Amino acid sequence: MRIPTFAPLILTAFLLVALSLSSASTLAQPSPTTHPISSVAPAVPVPAAAVKDSLPKDAAATTVAPSLPYRHHALVERQMGLYAVYLPRNFKSDSAKGKTYPLCVILHGSGSTETGHGSMAEPYASEDIVFLAPRAPYPAYDVFMESKEEGFTAWPHFPKEWGNWDDKDFPKEELQHVDAAQLYADWIADCIQDVRQRYPIAAGKAIVVGHSQGAAFAHILAVKHPELVKAYAAYGGHYGGPGLADDKAAKTLAAEKVFPLILHCEADSVVPVGESRDLIRYLQANKVPFDSKIFPGGNHWITTRPNAAIRSFIYKWALGRNAPPMQGCLVITKVLPGMRADSLGLALGDRISVYDGKPIKSMDDYLDAIEVGKGKASVPFTINRNGKSMAFTTPAGKLGVYTGDR
Repeated sequence: MRIPTFAPLILTAFLLVALSLSSASTLAQPSPTTHPISSVAPAVPVPAAAVKDSLPKDAAATTVAPSLPYRHHALVERQMGLYAVYLPRNFKSDSAKGKTYPLCVILHGSGSTETGHGSMAEPYASEDIVFLAPRAPYPAYDVFMESKEEGFTAWPHFPKEWGNWDDKDFPKEELQHVDAAQLYADWIADCIQDVRQRYPIAAGKAIVVGHSQGAAFAHILAVKHPELVKAYAAYGGHYGGPGLADDKAAKTLAAEKVFPLILHCEADSVVPVGESRDLIRYLQANKVPFDSKIFPGGNHWITTRPNAAIRSFIYKWALGRNAPPMQGCLVITKVLPGMRADSLGLALGDRISVYDGKPIKSMDDYLDAIEVGKGKASVPFTINRNGKSMAFTTPAGKLGVYTGDR
């Protein structure tokens, strides 16, 4: 795993309240319940018809003895979780002088990791901000099976015998005492409190930046733990469900003076832009102060325009000033193992300056150049490493890197 060299990255173990469920192939997202999660709830009797046994219906007609029937049950337990902390370059010397730092929480999307999205902290290495990136509690098995890369999600994988959440026979009675959203929100809150004990964090609330699943939990965290959140930027999130059915969440945000920034791209094919529009209408109807930007076109990823909006948000709410001008370059923030960039020897911090003859000054430039180059057998590209230009040729398509506008 490559990690940014600009600042120490610390993976911290901490106790996490999480669901203890058997691993399976079906990903389902339960609706939040109101059951408290501070202790293990008593077992809930489950009607036999609500739980699928493993015994085949036609077992009696077979000549092979069936396997022993079994049933799955959900139970809340405590287990260890991890979060990453990104520190500014001069942290060691400045903190020794009694300096304190504002805290920014980065919440990753489903299938990503705390260090994948945590690389968003890299452009602020010279700024006096501590970044916290919690890891979501459950492995994203579909991501691993597809890419062989680790990934994590807020939602448990249920046993395949249960089917999908919306199936008629799904045993929802088994999950009456479980609230996965509350569990993850409480874990994020625990991470914030733990970081405050370990590092010289300035007094006051944190700011939160979330993408996709992380955007949804930026909103959920602000509603469930408003005492910890000053403002949140939510990009490309899903906010549906009972949380927008009444004015309780809005009253909490307004009373605690939490400021939301809602961001989305019109052409997002992963999470429809209507999700953000619904939240915007909800905040408007309940007179909650907020800001929003819906970008024409675009996609689900953190490209040039949403990145600029998030950057302005961080400078305003963490440092109380405007963001400095962009340098106009695209920097590699992570090289994916086994991909083209890895085999070519590209590294963290390399700047992509030209791709297929087109100057690259932003992520949008890079994505546009890749789109135009589709169908070509190979394309040339140039990077800049420590002031030195290096030329390469590669098959057309993405290089296998995470990048960021600078």
